[in-house]
Amino acid sequence: MESKLTPEALRELYLPEVDRDLNVFHDLDTISVDFDPAVHGAFLASKEARKLESIPSIGEVTAVTLVAELCLIDRFPNIEKPSSYSGLVPTNHQSGESSDQGHLKRMSNSMLKCLLIEAS
Repeated sequence: MESKLTPEALRELYLPEVDRDLNVFHDLDTISVDFDPAVHGAFLASKEARKLESIPSIGEVTAVTLVAELCLIDRFPNIEKPSSYSGLVPTNHQSGESSDQGHLKRMSNSMLKCLLIEAS
């Protein structure tokens, strides 16, 4: 038989750090009660978000955020620009015949970059 650690059982440990974190989780649950229907409504209202959800690992929140951050997509002159804006392009160092690719670009939309990394 598998035992589950419930919030009540964790509180019985009488650890201030655990109590603090459980309070944060409770507060987030309370806030998300209003947030979830708002995101779902925005998702249903956006045909772009509904199309994005067909991509594996893209849910409603990710889809709505991508639409909010990247639409209108025609503001980007080519396909490389939204990739760079999202921070998913490695840095490139070229000199003469040599070319090295480095870490992902730092100068980017950090929230969008984190969202896409988490989704992947």
